[in-house]
Amino acid sequence: MASLVHFLAAGVNGAESGSATFLLRGLASSAANWLYNDFEETTQPGTNVITLDANGAAEVYCSLNVDVTIRNSAGTILRTVTVGDSAGTIDVRSSSFRGTDYDGNPSNTLGQPISLLQIFDNWIQSAGAPGWAVDVNGTDMQLDEAFATFAGLFVNVKGPDYGAVGDGVTDDTAAVAAAIDDAGTGGIVYFPPGTYVLANLTVTASSFTLMGCGPSVSILKATGTTLLNLTSATTNVWKAFVGLGFTSAATPNRYIDINTNQNVSIRDCEFDCTNVAVEALNIDTTGARVIVDGCRFRLGTGTDFAIHSSGTDDSSAISVDNCFFTIPATFTGTVIRGVGFNVANSTFDASAVTSGAYYMVDAEHQSLAGTYLGVVTGNTFIDGGSSGYVFNLTEVDSSSDFTEDNNSFIGFPEPTALTDPGHIYDYSNAAGIDPTSRISLGSRKGKQLNFSNSGSATLSGTRANLVAERIHIEHTNASNLQVSFSPGEMPNGLDWLIIVHNNSGGARNIVFSGTSQSTSTHTLSALPDGSYGFGHFFSFQQGTGNMVTAVVGVNRTD
Repeated sequence: MASLVHFLAAGVNGAESGSATFLLRGLASSAANWLYNDFEETTQPGTNVITLDANGAAEVYCSLNVDVTIRNSAGTILRTVTVGDSAGTIDVRSSSFRGTDYDGNPSNTLGQPISLLQIFDNWIQSAGAPGWAVDVNGTDMQLDEAFATFAGLFVNVKGPDYGAVGDGVTDDTAAVAAAIDDAGTGGIVYFPPGTYVLANLTVTASSFTLMGCGPSVSILKATGTTLLNLTSATTNVWKAFVGLGFTSAATPNRYIDINTNQNVSIRDCEFDCTNVAVEALNIDTTGARVIVDGCRFRLGTGTDFAIHSSGTDDSSAISVDNCFFTIPATFTGTVIRGVGFNVANSTFDASAVTSGAYYMVDAEHQSLAGTYLGVVTGNTFIDGGSSGYVFNLTEVDSSSDFTEDNNSFIGFPEPTALTDPGHIYDYSNAAGIDPTSRISLGSRKGKQLNFSNSGSATLSGTRANLVAERIHIEHTNASNLQVSFSPGEMPNGLDWLIIVHNNSGGARNIVFSGTSQSTSTHTLSALPDGSYGFGHFFSFQQGTGNMVTAVVGVNRTD
């Protein structure tokens, strides 16, 4: 709409009964076509020279930038003023109505419509002809094609063509399914703030993005057994979920089921699993690539898993990064289960769990019993003092390749004896273990456990060395001391240091014993009171099922 020329409406001192001449900005061309007598632009003065009244005033409306020259009644120029509303340059090109040189240069726009209003007025007058070209990322494109392209890339589920309600009550399954279909390959389906009820939606599209405004405001609510079932096996494209919340009205089995080899990215989402019976995410496939980044999982007391990989081979690659898992007080399941996981920089908070058993990570293959595959690094595991474990490695057998490193453990009970493994690793050395099994427990590096021995001449153990690289024994019993370790229930290639502080009141013999085909024994004779003895142990594999614990070095300080 045109704007009032305010200073003329108020009157110009000295211009009584004078005139105001309107020219296009920077040119000597008349601006009569852009002058109006009223705000609604129903009539025009028909000239660019406006006669001023006895107060030097006139009511004039203008729809673009102009130069106004004000003269007194004698025709003498009093001043020249530029008026009009300024806007950024909009490049619209069309051969269907006037010219093509819309580059902002006044000399190129002479006689052509240069305001967006005038351009659309002309378009209306030409019955909305589609032959309008606009610049889309450097490419000239017809206006109707441009709008169609935008619509194909971005579909609003609440749009009139789909009609999703998002009130948390109305079933929006059909609306969301239609929006995904219309988005096409690689399209974005947008969920404005709202709670969208979905029941067992099977998605056959090969590539799409479901995008919300944040997991607390754009929420998908499950009323069936599976909220989203992804079935396309196309492996050169991605399916993505961004900024969405997941909740349930009933007791679904899962939220997302990935059941063919496909690529799925889930970022900045939240999964409320309070009522979920099995898992938030199920990866029941081979060859899948799944990224879970920046997500939060709130598990329910009856939930089996947060993320479960139940594929039949080890070809899937699953990355879990920067996620947060909240575990309820009576949880008895496993937070992450299956092979192929790379879990990093995440927090597993079970501080509410003070009793009962559960597992944080179980990397065992669901089809190849005894095979553990995965990498877990840089995470924080928190417990409330329960009998749960961080890692379930109870069935380790051949062909395993599992690494955990640089993880932090808070609140898990420490070992109280050499036979006590604590609650970080639940580990059993199966009879079939062989050199193909690689289990690296890197978080124990640099960690020390302390024990007091006041009543025994022999200390033997199998498991405390799982959680610490150094074991310090304060020996206060007035006797010699023998320290030995059975090879049972420990990984191949484990090493640890035993430190004995003789604080028994006299010189003592300290014997370090290993177990092998020929027993490995080293004695530190007559270690003085107040002195330290050191024994370096190492475990290694000799054939299938034959683990050896050897003493590879001893030392003392007198």
